[in-house]
Amino acid sequence: MPSPGSGTLVDSIALESAKSTKQSINDATELTPSTSTDGARDQLPGIARMEVIARHLTRKHRLIMFMTFALVGLAYGLASPLISVYQSYATASFEQHSLLATSNTLRLVFAVAAQPTAAKLADIFGRLEVIYFCATLYIIGLIVQASSSDIPTLVAGSVINQMGLTTTQVLVEILIADLSSTRARVFCYTIPNLHFIFSVWVSGNISNAMLRHSTWRWGIGMWAIVYAACLVPFVGWLKIVEARSRRHERTQTARPDYSRLLRHLCWRIDLPGLILLVGSLALILTPLTLAGGVSSSWRTARTIVPIIVGFLCIPALVVWELRAPYPMVPFAKIRDRSIWGALGIALCFSLAAAVQRGFLYTVLIVAFNFSVAEATRVSTVYSFVAFVSGPLTGLAVYRIRRLKPFLLSGALVFTVAFGLLVRYRGGLGVPEKAGVIAGQVLLGLGGGMCSYPAAAMLQITMKRDHVAIMVALYFAVAYVGSSVGSSISGSIWTQVLPQTLADNLAFQTNATLAMAVYANPFALAAQYPVGTEVRTAIIASYEHVQRLLCITGLGLCAPLLCFSLVVRNPRLNDEQTLAAVFPDSEKSPTDSGAPRATEDRFSELGSLQGLSQSYGARRVQQGDVDNGKTWIDIAWIAGTIDHFVTESKKMVSRVASTHSIQPVDVEINGDKALATSYGHITLRFVEDKAEYDMINWGWWIHRARRITGPEGPCWRLTGMRFIYNRDSIAPTRPMAATTVDIQSEPGVRDSYKYMHWVLTRREYNISSEMPGTDRPETIEALKRQEETWLVETDS
Repeated sequence: MPSPGSGTLVDSIALESAKSTKQSINDATELTPSTSTDGARDQLPGIARMEVIARHLTRKHRLIMFMTFALVGLAYGLASPLISVYQSYATASFEQHSLLATSNTLRLVFAVAAQPTAAKLADIFGRLEVIYFCATLYIIGLIVQASSSDIPTLVAGSVINQMGLTTTQVLVEILIADLSSTRARVFCYTIPNLHFIFSVWVSGNISNAMLRHSTWRWGIGMWAIVYAACLVPFVGWLKIVEARSRRHERTQTARPDYSRLLRHLCWRIDLPGLILLVGSLALILTPLTLAGGVSSSWRTARTIVPIIVGFLCIPALVVWELRAPYPMVPFAKIRDRSIWGALGIALCFSLAAAVQRGFLYTVLIVAFNFSVAEATRVSTVYSFVAFVSGPLTGLAVYRIRRLKPFLLSGALVFTVAFGLLVRYRGGLGVPEKAGVIAGQVLLGLGGGMCSYPAAAMLQITMKRDHVAIMVALYFAVAYVGSSVGSSISGSIWTQVLPQTLADNLAFQTNATLAMAVYANPFALAAQYPVGTEVRTAIIASYEHVQRLLCITGLGLCAPLLCFSLVVRNPRLNDEQTLAAVFPDSEKSPTDSGAPRATEDRFSELGSLQGLSQSYGARRVQQGDVDNGKTWIDIAWIAGTIDHFVTESKKMVSRVASTHSIQPVDVEINGDKALATSYGHITLRFVEDKAEYDMINWGWWIHRARRITGPEGPCWRLTGMRFIYNRDSIAPTRPMAATTVDIQSEPGVRDSYKYMHWVLTRREYNISSEMPGTDRPETIEALKRQEETWLVETDS
């Protein structure tokens, strides 16, 4: 059997990413009687079902699943650029071509809002159920567009279609994160996009053939049939593997309690946050597509007021998200530098790329004098190189097991590319043309090295419960960057180019020539051949604007480099997630290996009745050691072992409580020892006639001493502390909806807020000063205290 470091990429993709949480009776000792709790009980139904599926997939099943991902990616990836072409002809046929930019902006706005919503729904209802819904939206949107007879209907269809497209893309990426190891994650993310290696070259031929032999309506409508056909293997195989996993679990996977879920759905999907997000983006970006141009309207109220209101919505959104019961943006997770660093990379990268890409084709025709065919090929070089370098980067990441070197290298290459584009922004010679092509090649190389590792970096340290929303958040930020970049590009173009053309063409007598070139650059470029004074002035004008666009992109490379520097550099492994509580760790504390060898073993702990004997240090005749009674110091009680046992017995009658201790890590210094183990505390309670489990995970820290008893030397535990990591509440009935509305009071600790809520409602006084991961200084203080005790000499 190969060692973990010698596995192949296929082995890593096929690795069972979720380990069984079942422990033998020798691996965990329960201090109070209780019914064992499955590890998925604290999870939302969609997450729990996916974990069961992942646990029972073989390598063959996973490879087939990834093949279906590639097929679905081919369907929507090839359709998107073609549908955009057909939409241009559709708006032109309605004689309202100028509204295409506004339509595109609305599509992007709703796409951004749909992504986190889809992720939350996938966690609540299940991946497959949301895929059904997304596919339905996608197909309905295509049908509405194909049958539209006016612009409002076409725009409505394009918005519905875009929502279905982006949510499907997010669901595919979430499934990839569910089923791949951290080592293989980057490569697996490229699988749905592998078709771009050839599709970027053939899409133009397909659109030309369709428009020559049919209409734009069939060009759009045919993809409803093609997409549905490509989706059947994907959905069918997912149903097969889900049924297989149920048989292996030998349980009936219950469906969520939809009536309860629907009552709380508005809060679960954070509807107020969605409204604020859509409102802010629409109010800011839409005026940017309508203002400017030959007749500028930047100073009019219809442009200024929406932008101001949109910017005011942003702080309102932040305030709401900080207080929302189920926030769309998990600010608590974003505080980690790897998370906000990856989001910053996504924003800067997509924004910079969109700024230079907006009018590249026009510049290639006018300022470089490329032919139509040559300009088309050069404008697709970026996408082609990005989609070639992406899989190669994924293979290199799999080998090296690190992400940061590729993020930093990609950012550097991206910066060099923009430097070339600033230098070679126009010209008729071979060096200028070679320079812009080299710039596009390096831009694509940097994009492939940067975008996929950033997407992986965002969620490899997240627990499975948070992976979906993090994937959606990355795509939403990237969409925002692209839309803002396009708006900036359009604003610079419409504000600068008309006046620059007027200034450079002032030498000739035709006063309307500048506006004619601005309105139809391709026709005027053909009318004035290279070498004429007018064409030289036109080239200089377009070079000036392209220089401003590329300088803007180059300026965005500075924060891109900074974000690449601040992210962490964890060592990737063959697990589905690193799930590190301490982000600097390469390995989660819950995944620690075998405890260090020791000649001693602690006594097996039994029921409450045996606690006093197991934990209590006893006075012995042979020695002079008298440690009194074991001292217990946890959230709800501080006192001796006898007091703890007495109060625990009372608690059992009020709240079904379980304290579990898993395999321990022991440090021994002479007759002293510290034992650390990861475990959890379970409180079972009833609320609104429904039964729930509150589970708190954390680390048990025990002090122990070697003493000489009547039967010889033995170890006794003399102290117990608990470091609180996180807790949750879930119904005891599998897959049932959680309807408990918990509003944390000010000052309540995040690491044990649900325990605080349960026990304070039962009149327990809970300390707010316990060691927990939400306050690292409390953990450091406890560690110093325990280490000092271990090394100090008894007086």
